[in-house]
Amino acid sequence: MRTAILAFCLLTGCGYRAYRPDVRPFPGGQRTLGCLDVGVLPERRGDRLFLDVRVGNTCSKPQAFSIQALRVVDGEGHAVSLLDPRGELQLVHVDPETEGRAVVALDRPTPTRLCVDVRDVALDAPAAVVTPLCFEDRGLGFVVTP
Repeated sequence: MRTAILAFCLLTGCGYRAYRPDVRPFPGGQRTLGCLDVGVLPERRGDRLFLDVRVGNTCSKPQAFSIQALRVVDGEGHAVSLLDPRGELQLVHVDPETEGRAVVALDRPTPTRLCVDVRDVALDAPAAVVTPLCFEDRGLGFVVTP
């Protein structure tokens, strides 16, 4: 069973596509940190819990993105880790006006409430102030909660 990354190719240079936030918004919750729009959405696949992470660069120069800087906690405030047994979650530079996607397994399948803090992922926007994105699984998949 693959427990780490289902799709990381777009972030690591295997292929990009044009970022068009007005045409194709990210599903789930989204925050803007400088030039980067970062979207996340937890999802269950069988008995596993994954985090679908998307990033889009709205500017005309490459932007550093650190997926390993994501901080995830469950409803009780306990840390939930991103699984990366092969060391594939590396710092990348998102090309101008492009988007990428990674689907990463989480270390626990049971949380029904998660909060994801994205504030440290955009290294070129260190002063960005954003609130965490929180989600709750109400039986039909995760939805954004206030």
